[in-house]
Amino acid sequence: MKMEPQNHTQVANGNIKIWEIFYYLGIGVVFVGIVLLVFNNWASLNTTTRVIVTLGSGIGASLIGILLRHDKNLNPLVNSLLFVSGILTPVGLIILFESVGIASNKNLYQTIIYMVCLSFFSLLAWKFHLRLLSFFIVAFASLLFYTVSELITQEWGYKDHVFYPSSMGFIIGVSYLLLAYHFSKGVYHYLATYLNIVGINSILAFAHILAWEYRANLIWEIPVTLATLALIFISTSIKNRIFLVFGALYFLNSIIRITSTYFPEGYSWPIALIFIGLTLTIVGYIVFHLKNKGLNNHSQSLNNLSEHI
Repeated sequence: MKMEPQNHTQVANGNIKIWEIFYYLGIGVVFVGIVLLVFNNWASLNTTTRVIVTLGSGIGASLIGILLRHDKNLNPLVNSLLFVSGILTPVGLIILFESVGIASNKNLYQTIIYMVCLSFFSLLAWKFHLRLLSFFIVAFASLLFYTVSELITQEWGYKDHVFYPSSMGFIIGVSYLLLAYHFSKGVYHYLATYLNIVGINSILAFAHILAWEYRANLIWEIPVTLATLALIFISTSIKNRIFLVFGALYFLNSIIRITSTYFPEGYSWPIALIFIGLTLTIVGYIVFHLKNKGLNNHSQSLNNLSEHI
């Protein structure tokens, strides 16, 4: 019987090739080397050199990635270059703005920077169909929303209260969940998992931060706890493991908060552990139930991220 030669250039699952790993490692090592070189000599560099090293390198990396995008074998290299561009470009713009002396209003110049980055990467993604840039588009849009909000409300007196940053996170979280739903059935479906993770965390964090802020306030405590518990059961209906896992984690947070608030010190932790144990048992059963139904669509998107980009 003739033995088929094994292909040693691929990992067992066939998704990641050895040469792709070397591409990523190579670009990563070069990037770290540049960062260390610049960091060690930063004080001796003039403003022009600093802008060229950061902003120039960021724009140059994106242009090289665009030129190499047609060769599918170079996709890992292209993705690495675009990632480096997404990191260096805003850093270079910050240095440029500070060097020309227009960084006195922090919110204003950061708004302009994120607006420029959002426009630049959106144009590249639309013109050259570079899917990896969708990650930076979402990130810069979120930062732009935050800085614009800060710019509008910078004179408001209640911004120091915990409600303000929490509410900002809540709005971003809802936006991410809507984006995740929109992307889940399109060419950017690989982003849905990450948007769901950040989105549900932002929403739950908003609720639970305020629940800790207003401890012993049943008007806030009961709805937050019940809504978190409801999320665990809703996750089974919508077949979303991310909602299930984070719903369970935040429900454990509710248990710790309730027991530490309403039970005597000597009894709070034992009672909390009992509730936590019961919750973990229930969640474990739900996860097992989901696994038996084969609802692994979100975990698969993580494994196939590199081949979809």
